[in-house]
Amino acid sequence: MAALPPSSLPPSHPTYRHLGTAGVDRSVRVQMIIALVAGLVMVAVPLYLWRRPRAEAAPEREVRKPTLPMVSVASPTALDAPPSHATLSTETKIPGLLLAEPKIIKCGAGQGKIFPEQCDRQNHFEELLMKTLRDSPQCAPEKGASGTINYVLDIDHKTKKLKLWAGKSSTMKRTARKKVVHCINQALPPADWAQVIHQHPKYQISILATYP
Repeated sequence: MAALPPSSLPPSHPTYRHLGTAGVDRSVRVQMIIALVAGLVMVAVPLYLWRRPRAEAAPEREVRKPTLPMVSVASPTALDAPPSHATLSTETKIPGLLLAEPKIIKCGAGQGKIFPEQCDRQNHFEELLMKTLRDSPQCAPEKGASGTINYVLDIDHKTKKLKLWAGKSSTMKRTARKKVVHCINQALPPADWAQVIHQHPKYQISILATYP
């Protein structure tokens, strides 16, 4: 018996049912696959975004405190050393007299060399000479004899003697300068040697005085 064409087959025939549903099944499968892939994408993308490694936050910049310059601790001698610039003493009894701060020139026993920075200060004698220069108007130079006198005071703790003289840097004329230095030397009060602390037997200090 010859096979009948599909168009003449009844709907209840198995072949008809097979031919009618083949395209529909493929379409449904394709849609299911697409829906499954879309569902996987919708689940995977948020999951990936949530679980992906996050870039570490950049560390905050360290706030550095300004570095203070190191300050060396000066020796007691350096701390006691006054500035060398001339200052106007408001207590002086000689109008216009300028007195520089005392400076230590040298110290020791006459043997070897000791730098002035290594000498201990002789504050008692520095104040003694400063006070005498301020409070001795009778020793002021004569009118017209202006200039500077670099007073140098030799201190000898062994013999307990003081010697005052004028240094070479003085600018006042020699005759007038000699009279002033002699007067100041006579006006120096007695020193309290027993109360003076010293590390060396001899010292030499200087004070620059400017007379108007």
